[in-house]
Amino acid sequence: MFDNVFIAAGAAGVICFCAGFVIHYLIIASGEKKNLSRKSALARQIIDRARKDADRIMENAKSKSSDAARKSNQNIERIEKDRRNQLASLEREAAKARKGAEENLQRAQEKEMEISRRSRSLDSLEESLKKRHSEVDEMKREVTRRLEEISGLSADEIKTEMMRSIEEEAKKEASLKAKEIEEEAEAEAKEKAMKAVALAIHRYAGAYTAENTSSTVTLPAPDIKGKIIGREGRNIRALELRTGVDFVMDDSPDTVVLTSLNSMRREIAAVALKRLIEDGRVQPARIEEVVSEVENEIEEEVKKAGKEAVFDLGIHDMHPELVRHVGMLKYRRSYSQNMLNHSMEVAFICGMLAAEVGYDQNLAKRAALLHDVGKAVDHEVEGSHVDIGTNLAK
Repeated sequence: MFDNVFIAAGAAGVICFCAGFVIHYLIIASGEKKNLSRKSALARQIIDRARKDADRIMENAKSKSSDAARKSNQNIERIEKDRRNQLASLEREAAKARKGAEENLQRAQEKEMEISRRSRSLDSLEESLKKRHSEVDEMKREVTRRLEEISGLSADEIKTEMMRSIEEEAKKEASLKAKEIEEEAEAEAKEKAMKAVALAIHRYAGAYTAENTSSTVTLPAPDIKGKIIGREGRNIRALELRTGVDFVMDDSPDTVVLTSLNSMRREIAAVALKRLIEDGRVQPARIEEVVSEVENEIEEEVKKAGKEAVFDLGIHDMHPELVRHVGMLKYRRSYSQNMLNHSMEVAFICGMLAAEVGYDQNLAKRAALLHDVGKAVDHEVEGSHVDIGTNLAK
């Protein structure tokens, strides 16, 4: 503020000096006395103007100085206010920190007291346990002493006897438990195996059921069906009664379906029907004659197939009835396999295995050839094919 006043005063002095210099210059320059008064008047005017200018400058300087002072005061007040606010904020933070420190100290003191309490409790519990252990040891010594007095045995002998008794009891219980587990596992395995086999058979059934239970005969003309059926169905009834096979005529106009679980009977019926169609005489008497002829031919085929099988395998002295049943397997299928071919393959394999282990090859091949012979008549005889085959072999 004072700097501005000094600057204004200096400016006024400079103006006055300049005015005096001008006046002096004018006086010297004119050299004329007659113009002195006029020039003096002019000089006074200049001086007056300079003074006014100096006064105006002073006023402006004072005004600016006053504004600067006011602004300076405002800045000082704002700075002071900011410092007071900062001080208040620091005081609040200090109070908050002090409060947190007090709370932490209080919690630490509480934890220390809890630890001290638990330590005392543990010390008390430890003393109690030591006392109990001492009592238990004393009781054990007393029991041992009484047992020795009663049994007349030492402590080591009593221990050995107890261990032996416990071991025997444990072995007995373990044996019973193992047997129980084994029985449960066997039952569970058998159940799972039966389910797996049943599922596999069910899934595979569609592929072989039709082949194992039915045969088809194609007719040269649709009107042949009428001859096969006969008046009031007497011909077809004669065929079914004589062959033991069902004749299905309604599926297609040029096909007859023969259904039976016995594949040999289906073969006899199919061959007989084809001959009757070729002959053209379809009547009960002719049906009986043709079916008998076909049965004799199939029987010869059966015997021939059985003899060829045992000859190919090098098996000798087999009972003719067993040879016949082996030949019957030619007309028996199981799971899409021809049973005669299957039995011969098994016989060859068993013969080779017997040779590898030094067993009787002929006996092995004979047993293998007959392992499924019961399937040749299992549709006619009650029981499983295993039991039927065993009885036939006996």
